[in-house]
Amino acid sequence: MRVVHPFFVPGSAAMASARRPVATSARLTGPPSPAVSRANAPLGSLAGRALASRFHAWPGASGQRYVFSVYPVIVSEAFGGLPDFPDAIGLSVQIDASGKRSRINVFEFGWQDDVFNGDARQVHEALSAGALEWHVHLLAASAQERRAAIDDLRDSAPDAQNRQLF
Repeated sequence: MRVVHPFFVPGSAAMASARRPVATSARLTGPPSPAVSRANAPLGSLAGRALASRFHAWPGASGQRYVFSVYPVIVSEAFGGLPDFPDAIGLSVQIDASGKRSRINVFEFGWQDDVFNGDARQVHEALSAGALEWHVHLLAASAQERRAAIDDLRDSAPDAQNRQLF
């Protein structure tokens, strides 16, 4: 049986706020504005709020910014505790001593009837490399959109992870 993260417990204050309308597209238009936070830092719009550490943005090679929800890696659980979503993009993340996040890999995954659908090899690689967080992107609505986003994220240069976006 899959364990639901407390953030998503029905009836909780967090779940109530999660029911608010959200953007339906992961794309931003126009050029990036002056730097407020790094691409892989908590979202500037949530700065100082309780949920700030729960969301991060990563840039693709195209310059698009992709917003991810953040979950801890739980090594004692199957597949490192990847959360139970039917279709998602996962990004595994390391954190160095200074707190800088860097990605290990990016992959598509999903759960259906408690069965993992994804590349188990990539999950194992991430865990072996010391992943501490799973960043999960849920806004790509179709398999084609997920594939395009994964390609865009994979093609981004490693130094783009620290590019100033807004």
